[in-house]
Amino acid sequence: FIIMNLTDRLLLAPINNLTGEEFRGIFQKITSSDRKFFFKKIIYDKYSPVFLNYVNNYKLEELFKEKELTDLRNQSKRFQIQSLEIVKEVIYIDKLFKEKKLNPTYLKGVALMSEYDDISLRPAVDIDVLFEEEEVFDAHEILKNNNYRGLFINHSRKDLKEYIKDKNHLPHVRRNTNITIELHSRVTNPIDFKNCPLSKKMIRNQKSFNFYGENIFIPSVND
Repeated sequence: FIIMNLTDRLLLAPINNLTGEEFRGIFQKITSSDRKFFFKKIIYDKYSPVFLNYVNNYKLEELFKEKELTDLRNQSKRFQIQSLEIVKEVIYIDKLFKEKKLNPTYLKGVALMSEYDDISLRPAVDIDVLFEEEEVFDAHEILKNNNYRGLFINHSRKDLKEYIKDKNHLPHVRRNTNITIELHSRVTNPIDFKNCPLSKKMIRNQKSFNFYGENIFIPSVND
């Protein structure tokens, strides 16, 4: 329990503003097995960019083996590349939707990405887009007609309406970029709320945002 508590303190160091001296003192107390767990946990939780930023700020590199730092740097670089691909994909699909007069609201990673100095600090693996209830099916059709593919891409609107009854999004689709698009008709899950208490409010209060040179809509800060 004591060792796990020490490991937890190390993992949360960037969030809890643990000083470099405190981190150094705690890190030197953990066992080799806990050290392995520590680095596996960082990789598993996609935490490398945040942790490396902390390490660089407090000049703690000498505490780690070269292999440990290499693994963290590789994951961080991968997230940077992934984030740049997501930026390009958002701009591409936003134009597709708006040409057809649809009103997309971008959620989660895309909405938060610009809050960070380094876009890899908010890792994102897909693009979540919120639409009005009926618009979501039009959006799916637009993507289908622009070479996006998925398990349900050839299903009818009726099939998709059946699929979404107990979910908050349509099946994932992607094109050759391998960036997954998740089209939402609501924010919360039907199992939690019969009628989503947030979706219409988010769309109504959406704000225009300069996203790397293009204006997109994201939720308001309060929502």
